[in-house]
Amino acid sequence: MTAQHRRAPSKRTVRRHRLIVRWLLVGLVAGLVAGIGFGSWWFLAAADTPPPAPIAQKQPATPAATTTTPSPTPRPTTAAMAPLALTASGPGRLATGSRPSVLPGPILIADEHNHRLMIIDPRGRTMWQFPRAGDLAAGQTFKTPDDAFFTPDGRQVIVAQEDDNVIRVIDIATHKIVYTYGKPGVPGSGPNRLNHPDGSLMLANGDILTPDINNCRIVLIPKNGHAISRQLGGTGTCVHSPPKTFGKPNGMFPMSNGNYLVTEAEGNWVDEMDLSGRVAWSAQLPNVSYIYESNEISP
Repeated sequence: MTAQHRRAPSKRTVRRHRLIVRWLLVGLVAGLVAGIGFGSWWFLAAADTPPPAPIAQKQPATPAATTTTPSPTPRPTTAAMAPLALTASGPGRLATGSRPSVLPGPILIADEHNHRLMIIDPRGRTMWQFPRAGDLAAGQTFKTPDDAFFTPDGRQVIVAQEDDNVIRVIDIATHKIVYTYGKPGVPGSGPNRLNHPDGSLMLANGDILTPDINNCRIVLIPKNGHAISRQLGGTGTCVHSPPKTFGKPNGMFPMSNGNYLVTEAEGNWVDEMDLSGRVAWSAQLPNVSYIYESNEISP
């Protein structure tokens, strides 16, 4: 995130006041979290102050602001990912007191300011890194990966390079970028353009779902496409009134009931809704300086 879309602290300051832990549970049966279509993982984002009970507001089930394609709403998959055929190398780099046994599989890391992705095993040994020397084609860049998740089959990684305004899909086996949406370093809202995408996910059918923060919208991109097929929110209208408008949406993650949990940075709102735009509820969280990529925690 950058100060462009925050009224409060910078990314570096906010991250000093909260702990963001991401881990992807490779090969774990996705029945642990039904409805997650991009692999078995947990993401915990703690705000800098513990909020009191949220102020819930029931929202009417209204249609989406924009629907360019009347195709059926994609749903997450519950299939388990394929195991990674990777070998760990090098020394483990764990802090004293670490317990590798608490992790059932490797961890995928978006190392933003080192401009790289890594997969490490529970003992802290490197299994995979991108990019290595020679991985990028002539003219390609790979800057500031903010979020990274496995694709549903576990063979690729989808990356939101928020500050670079692009989404990438990287093949794990070949170490190659196989898909790009957006133009690096060029924000926009038209075809093949984004303005600070965040928390991008690949659904079971290959479509990509992403909040587009500074355009104040949530978009669905068809498999291998370069224009959006569905949009929630009005481009450039950054006010909480889902699904017609959103205040800087920065996360949209699957829930166990098939809906999605949306976070809006402007006003610190959380919304439960589906991809057709039907809102189940919204809650504004008081005493929170910046809400970010909230997730449901359930058995």
